[in-house]
Amino acid sequence: MDSLKTAFLLAAVGATPLAAQTACPTAEDLGAGVQLTLEDGTIETFRPLTADVIRVTGGDVDEGETYSLDLGKGVFTLVFQDLYEGELDASARSVYAYPVPPGELPDITPNATFELQPVVLEFGDLYGESERYETSAAYDLQIGDCTYEAIDILVSYGDDDTYVDGLTYITELGIAYLAFWVESDERTDTPAANITVVQ
Repeated sequence: MDSLKTAFLLAAVGATPLAAQTACPTAEDLGAGVQLTLEDGTIETFRPLTADVIRVTGGDVDEGETYSLDLGKGVFTLVFQDLYEGELDASARSVYAYPVPPGELPDITPNATFELQPVVLEFGDLYGESERYETSAAYDLQIGDCTYEAIDILVSYGDDDTYVDGLTYITELGIAYLAFWVESDERTDTPAANITVVQ
């Protein structure tokens, strides 16, 4: 009997890490939605819109969803849209047209540098923009109880050397979120605090 109790105990102990691991979202969970909570209270939900585009809806607990983003390959902004009381506001919409379809945009790999030149339609104004991307080495990112391989991406714009966006790309999920930005040498961090599958 003691050996049987021991076997059950070992099985239970051995199952705990596996259960914790399977609770962490994987790429297969994107269909249901992967929800990322940032330390500043922002909540973003990632779902596939097409095979090459991820739609992100974001906001906070008090105001609900206040914006929508369509990201080519989970990284590159194609559409930014404000939401008011959950409804799209056509007057607050920015569209980014890259010279290639979303599926042909660059893959995110470690220690890479590349540039893109989208045409932007923003609040009725049409203009060209130059974007420079610099990626870091891959590293282990801890979000709550989950660990993922990640790559940081610095994005700078044209000749403006006063502002940089810092994205964190989770390679297993194929999604990126705004982890920090630098404006006039002042850095603001928005680290991720938790990640779950939408229930």
